[in-house]
Amino acid sequence: PYITRSTSSFIGTTAYRLGPTTIGMRQNPYGSRTMPNPDGGRIPMAHDDPRGRSAFGAAWLVGYAARLAGTGLQCWTAGSLSGPRGAILPDGGRTPAFAVLKTLASLAGRPRIALESDAPGRVDGFAALDTDGSTVLWLANLTAEDQQVHIDGETATLGPYGLLSRVTS
Repeated sequence: PYITRSTSSFIGTTAYRLGPTTIGMRQNPYGSRTMPNPDGGRIPMAHDDPRGRSAFGAAWLVGYAARLAGTGLQCWTAGSLSGPRGAILPDGGRTPAFAVLKTLASLAGRPRIALESDAPGRVDGFAALDTDGSTVLWLANLTAEDQQVHIDGETATLGPYGLLSRVTS
């Protein structure tokens, strides 16, 4: 929200695009290069960050989508399909973020449904109307501890960086 508000303060109502957004960095706006990460550690400003290929990366992506609500972005590229920050691994396997990216792509241009978390630092998500009129909902636990969520009178527990996906008619 801070980045999009700052951008809007510079450009006003001009349409703008964002992305690709990934945990690993393609370039370093604060220095001459990104940091190498040959051992696959969790290193800030690294070219390759293993968190993007984990449940953490999928939860981060859902949280990012949630925080873009109401920003007026014209287009958001939510990640990369291949390469060091890609949702498809070199062996053809898929990261946990792949399903999130697939859903986001299917909902491109679809109306968002207002979704408000009472604990956005712990659990957040997005909802939208699909082409068939159904509601698509994604929630993510943004923490390393179990979180309880209550939806339509039901309670579910999301494990660390866990996801909940639901489609309703």
